[in-house]
Amino acid sequence: MAVHLPIAFLTLAAFAELAGWVLKRDDWLRFARAVFVFGAFSSFAAAGLGWLAASGADYSGDLGQYLEWHRGWGTSVSITALLGLLSLWGSRSGLVWGQPLYRLSVFVLGIIVPITAHLGGSLIYGPNYLF
Repeated sequence: MAVHLPIAFLTLAAFAELAGWVLKRDDWLRFARAVFVFGAFSSFAAAGLGWLAASGADYSGDLGQYLEWHRGWGTSVSITALLGLLSLWGSRSGLVWGQPLYRLSVFVLGIIVPITAHLGGSLIYGPNYLF
């Protein structure tokens, strides 16, 4: 659950934020922000657990490179989620940069979370598991 919750929550937050923004629906935006907060905090747990698991892992050949990529992308997910949380707090505190930076963070996460998830799947199922 610690691994799959941030994938689902952060991806859902990106879609809901985009839908709320395009359709001008405040209820979708509130939903997106609530889901984002859960996803951001769960991404911190996933990153920590991932670093612990990787410290005892022994991946050889190409899989060792996939582990490094997955670790780097996963860390960037947590850092971007933290930036999103801080900007969301900033927007609620009336800071002008808060809303645009929060939205940028969410949309960036909508791109980098699936990349990170794919690299994680490659570690488990092999580099060509989708093809």
